[in-house]
Amino acid sequence: MPKRVYFLYDGIVRGCRRELSKPAGEERMVTTWFCHKQRLVGNIQDVVLGRRLQEHVETCTPCTFYYLSREDISLLMARSANLISLYNRLIRGYIRLLTCRSECSAPLRGEDRVRRFMELLPHCIHRVPQEHAASYLGMTRETLNRILNKK
Repeated sequence: MPKRVYFLYDGIVRGCRRELSKPAGEERMVTTWFCHKQRLVGNIQDVVLGRRLQEHVETCTPCTFYYLSREDISLLMARSANLISLYNRLIRGYIRLLTCRSECSAPLRGEDRVRRFMELLPHCIHRVPQEHAASYLGMTRETLNRILNKK
């Protein structure tokens, strides 16, 4: 169970989960989201509600984090009415990340997915390993490399 909410001060992290590949039945890690500096990592509701995390979180670049424990959050909520507005802002930011994730994985041509990824997450494309970006976009690293070399 998650016991802390992490905020990324600097760097890039990715969320990933284990999946079985279709043809070979081999297990692989699939990137489901990226988070860059000055953002909440993951979902604050997992900590507040004590839900089990659905994804692994890995650093893609050197990172600096701040965190709040579940107890810290409870104490802050009890002492400050302003924390509710902060909580709402964090939830809106998380919804924006979900929107970005769905836009980058929409059923578009590969070139269009890469273009959209570069528009929405320009700080990521050249800072994360290509296999992570390719996994996020639902393509092979070779396909991503070919598309990037065309540009």
